[in-house]
Amino acid sequence: MTTLPDLPKAEIAIVQMTNAFRREQKLGTLSTNKQLTAAARAYAAYLARTGNLSHSADGRSMDDRVRAQGYRFCWLAENLSFRRDSKGFATGALADTVVTGWKNSSGHRANMVSPNVTEIGVGVARAPGASPTFYSVQLMGRPPGGKCREVPKGR
Repeated sequence: MTTLPDLPKAEIAIVQMTNAFRREQKLGTLSTNKQLTAAARAYAAYLARTGNLSHSADGRSMDDRVRAQGYRFCWLAENLSFRRDSKGFATGALADTVVTGWKNSSGHRANMVSPNVTEIGVGVARAPGASPTFYSVQLMGRPPGGKCREVPKGR
């Protein structure tokens, strides 16, 4: 029997696991942001629908995708993940394998432990097909304020 996760709960678990990892690193936790979440969910759905895994699979940058949701930022980072298992995943197991993969990758890990980010949005989507395949997108940002100036379009 194939096990399928509850995707909204997997998204919440990824945020919680990311914040737990940040606390272990003596960093502040990230607040969930609706605009980053909307951008992450839309891009995860696109990646799942097309089967592409790239930071520019839709011909746009992460900057463009979050701006399209109305998010203004002075700092932005994106992590992507692809997971497939013919047996499927329980909700917590999917979240754990995604976060563990990011923690074990130097570039993804650097994004997760950046002291420059304060907000997070996560999206998880299932790809069509018989074998359970999931795409996850994690966006982390910091809105402009103080000495952190908004990044202009076309940077």
